[in-house]
Amino acid sequence: MSNKKICLVIWACLLWIFCICLWNAISHRATRADLEEIWRTVASLRLSKEEEKKELKAVMENIKESRRFLIVGLVETLEEFFGTDNHGNISLSSKAILAVGDLCWAFHESNTQSTVDVHVLYKSKNDPNVESNLLQFLKGHMCQPTLQSENELCTQKEGTNKDQFLAQFKEFSRYKRLAMLRSEQRRQILDANHDGYDVVVSVDMDVVSLPPIVPLVNAMEVVATDRAHGIGSIVCSNGIENVNVFNGWLQLSLYYDTFATILEDGTWGFTGLTQNPMEQIKHGQTLLLRDILRKLEGPTKYDQRYHMQSCFGGAALYDFDTWATPVCDYYHSRIELMVEHTDDNSASGFSFLHAPNDKLHQLKHFNQKVTRWKLDPKYQSPDGWCEHMIFQQCLYAANREKSTMKNKRQLNIGIQPDLVIERQAAVMSRWEDWRNVPIVCMRKLAGPGGFTLVIYCLFRYLLFPKNSKSPRIKRLAETKVGHHD
Repeated sequence: MSNKKICLVIWACLLWIFCICLWNAISHRATRADLEEIWRTVASLRLSKEEEKKELKAVMENIKESRRFLIVGLVETLEEFFGTDNHGNISLSSKAILAVGDLCWAFHESNTQSTVDVHVLYKSKNDPNVESNLLQFLKGHMCQPTLQSENELCTQKEGTNKDQFLAQFKEFSRYKRLAMLRSEQRRQILDANHDGYDVVVSVDMDVVSLPPIVPLVNAMEVVATDRAHGIGSIVCSNGIENVNVFNGWLQLSLYYDTFATILEDGTWGFTGLTQNPMEQIKHGQTLLLRDILRKLEGPTKYDQRYHMQSCFGGAALYDFDTWATPVCDYYHSRIELMVEHTDDNSASGFSFLHAPNDKLHQLKHFNQKVTRWKLDPKYQSPDGWCEHMIFQQCLYAANREKSTMKNKRQLNIGIQPDLVIERQAAVMSRWEDWRNVPIVCMRKLAGPGGFTLVIYCLFRYLLFPKNSKSPRIKRLAETKVGHHD
């Protein structure tokens, strides 16, 4: 190719990028009213310490039943919960753990005699004192804590070859490891607690914080009440990312956890919003956040949920019966949900739990096929499936309208708008941000869909969190490409 043609190609690319940026700026002006609506709504949800204390007292006085709650979460190292103050003293600094302590104390101080168990799974600890300090804090706030390392969790099952399993485990992709860990954590909790709980709160312990305590307690009580009436519930937090571009030149707010999000119509948020160039230009994740917050106008807590097929956002609340569903799991190959198929290999829409032999005979008699349920491949990324999506999609399939389960019950999945978890992102404000852009572009261009991924690289992965403990750039460089079984 001649130098003249190369120059023309370069100028064409620059012109294309300029046009995209210009269109993005114009569309942002059109989205300004939506952003101001979002900011007003989120600001109205924030309470001062005194207001929060007053509202929490009123909420606790209205709770009459004794409940058993369980908080489960994963963290890379226990040291993440601690920080150093100005005097060099090490103390708890994680807002998530501090919020867990406040939640335990609030239920302890109530007249309901409710209990909160906390199960934290961690990969490693460099300082042996951090575990005892964390246990002391949680017990001091009347939590009932259990801290367990990954090695202990994955090798406690009878007949497990520790060395062989750990060698295989290290070769898993990041998402496959997370799915395995959550699966084992859930199984051991179910085996050890035969009486069960009312509500299970699944949390990413490395998030900035938990949702504010008042809406969190409200949501826990709603889920517990639904369970008492035979209704299943999965309530997700509203994960908001506030983006500061070029040191304040542009400010955005968006719903960030699209990887775990499947909208009510079956659209995957990751490909439908995050990886979609036109949705990036139209600020689709901002518009989704706007629509979620508008649900606050609903008359009841149930009406306020933004209904989904799958979601997370940093925390998710399950009624215990749903969370303990025996045929569903975070790990794909452990799912036992069976689905009927017709001869043309299309799903009939029927599913059932533990089908008896006579049911299997009837299915074979009518020339139908029974197979184990699997997540639709369209929800898979090159790095694997989100474990929350696997679990919730299985639960969704097991409880949909055409289920033939004898114990079928209604299951509601959705985002509660006031369960806000906010995080901040600084975009292209440091040299390191610009320096890492080629790494991300090359990582994304290695996969299919070249043009889409170029635009995706420009409009999504330039958004590099300034103070992230696990930067996405680093994860992309280190993650092993793999799929779930």
